Amino acid sequence: MTIPKLPFAFPDFVKYPLHGLLYLLLLYFVFKEFTRGSECDDLRLTVEIQGKRIAKLEKDKDDLTWAIAVKSGIIDHLKSKKDSIKELKNENIN
Repeated sequence: MTIPKLPFAFPDFVKYPLHGLLYLLLLYFVFKEFTRGSECDDLRLTVEIQGKRIAKLEKDKDDLTWAIAVKSGIIDHLKSKKDSIKELKNENIN
């Protein structure tokens, strides 16, 4: 019994269709194994995206805190002016 050679020509595929199919499947899975992306690359991309997201959220939080501080300061300043005006009016009335 002779061992058939690798079926690289069309007549060999016709003569040994099962062998040809098995070789094609083997080549497909080997190609797929060596060309797939690395999990590390996916994790690096995720870490980079999350880093940008965190930086944006921190900037937004800082902007909101600053806006609240400015608003609170302005409101407090206006209240103090309003109170001083009331005090002046009350002194003028008495």
